[in-house]
Amino acid sequence: MGSAPFLSAFGEAKARRDWNWIKGAFKNATVASVALGVPLAAALALAAKPLILIWAGPSAVPDSHLVLWLFIYTAVGVCLMMSGHLLAGVQRLEPLALSIVLCALGCVVLGVLFAPWWGLSGVAFAMAISKIVTFWPIQVYAVRRIFRAASTVVPPPEPQRAA
Repeated sequence: MGSAPFLSAFGEAKARRDWNWIKGAFKNATVASVALGVPLAAALALAAKPLILIWAGPSAVPDSHLVLWLFIYTAVGVCLMMSGHLLAGVQRLEPLALSIVLCALGCVVLGVLFAPWWGLSGVAFAMAISKIVTFWPIQVYAVRRIFRAASTVVPPPEPQRAA
């Protein structure tokens, strides 16, 4: 949620053709998201079973595989959140939409396949694998492509200052 304001900032910077700012902001925000989000998700994963035991009782405590796969799903989502914001902000929605649709399809198909064997852990596994297989290659490729294209663009002239 803390990275959502970058969506409009990327759009405004694109209109100014300020690709250096976009690249720097993307890098800094991605590092900050990963540095804060992944340890927080890991802490929640480590505390999940004891907290659920306290709040809901022993019958509701999930197995370790469920917690692990949900952590991986969350960690991948945190790592790629800024890619989604960048793609939406610079109006390159095709790769974003493609990765989301393929991830949803993968979650459903793999969830149906793995749930009979592994239960909820199988569904969490399906979600994590779907996100890794769809989001990672599609969105990372699209972001790299945007930055490669931007590096070949001639920068706009500096504004004239009053004498």
